[in-house]
Amino acid sequence: MSYKFSQYNIHIDIDDNQILIYNLLTTSMIKLEKERFKDLEIADLSKFDDGEKQNLLKMGIILFEHINEFQFVKQSREKFFTKKENKEFKCTILTTTDCNARCYYCYEQGTEKITMNMDTAQKTIDYIKKHRKGKPVHLKWFGGEPLCNAEIIDFISAEIKAADIDFQSSLITNGYLFNEELIKKAIDVWQLTHVQITLDGIDEEYNNVKNYKKNNGESSFKKVISNIAILLANNIKVVIRINFNASEISDAFKAIDYLYNKFGNIPNLIVYCSNISGSDIVYPLDYPSDKNPFLKLYEKLILCGYINSLNEMGLNPKILNCSIYNKDAVVINANGNLHKCQHAIIMDNNDAFGSLGQEKIKKNKIVFWENLEYPYYDCEKCKCLPVCQGGCKYHTTYDYKDLICLPIKNCLHQVLRIFYEKIYTRR
Repeated sequence: MSYKFSQYNIHIDIDDNQILIYNLLTTSMIKLEKERFKDLEIADLSKFDDGEKQNLLKMGIILFEHINEFQFVKQSREKFFTKKENKEFKCTILTTTDCNARCYYCYEQGTEKITMNMDTAQKTIDYIKKHRKGKPVHLKWFGGEPLCNAEIIDFISAEIKAADIDFQSSLITNGYLFNEELIKKAIDVWQLTHVQITLDGIDEEYNNVKNYKKNNGESSFKKVISNIAILLANNIKVVIRINFNASEISDAFKAIDYLYNKFGNIPNLIVYCSNISGSDIVYPLDYPSDKNPFLKLYEKLILCGYINSLNEMGLNPKILNCSIYNKDAVVINANGNLHKCQHAIIMDNNDAFGSLGQEKIKKNKIVFWENLEYPYYDCEKCKCLPVCQGGCKYHTTYDYKDLICLPIKNCLHQVLRIFYEKIYTRR
């Protein structure tokens, strides 16, 4: 029987005599002596007994020669999409496309400012009732800044609750407009379970980037941090995304330190970093592999206890990488237009597959977003495919080439080494 070494293996030397292998498809990990690794890499298994061969096959480190791994990943994706039974109906609702902040890098710049009215809110409720198929509902409040139109959140949540529909909600926000009273309402009426809040540095750096329209002369940063503390104290899961420019990561370091000193690493707090985008922005993949800014950021996040696994370092395989492939998911724009992708609302009428209150559906729009073909020929040979699954379809569709590939694609081995030295050996 002929074998081959998996194309999704990555490996590092861990000492003079041992190699660590990690498979990006199966997440299996194994240590081998270097001489044995050399044999394994060329699929010479003559020195491995039957039990060892079976274990390596089970782990996906090796496979039979006739198996096409790319086709296996592709077909698994297609099969999962066809047969997946979703447990809930997911509805992303833009209460407004307006925002109280003026971040210079925001991808929604230039988007028409629309605020959802009560008529559209009622149609949203009717749509949810009609299309949820008896399933529980997850409402994700999005914008713009969704809290700029909190009254609509109140109304929709109260009506859904009055209809005796099992539901929970989450919120993507800058966190500025929260207060204790609103947070109490969010728990009791909105049934809020988790919130994502973006930080851009700390103190004046944060204040300058956010550039809030109205802040009453107070420190915007301190107010947001105070709101985070209230949310955490009320057992709301808070996910903090630290945005950074790859050419200047010191502000991200300061933000991580600040959060750790302020909150520690309590269970309902998640902290991660994400690079911003724009025409004049430098991207992580623009750097040599050993200079990719994520490497230093990962080390810092590990030191503070915010990363404890390879999954949290972005090396978790996915079968489907986005909710656009969820047949029980919809995005409702503030004007009532229906979308598959929450980012594509900036194209609105050109992208919408329908509108609330209208029976006519543009099936070609749904077919386009749910098409499972990988965007580039290079995907077939790429080690990252099980992790990125071809990247964000919005980015590939609208030509955001610098954001398509996994931002740590050029430093997979360095990421594995950081994991091994900073996490694995300390367990």
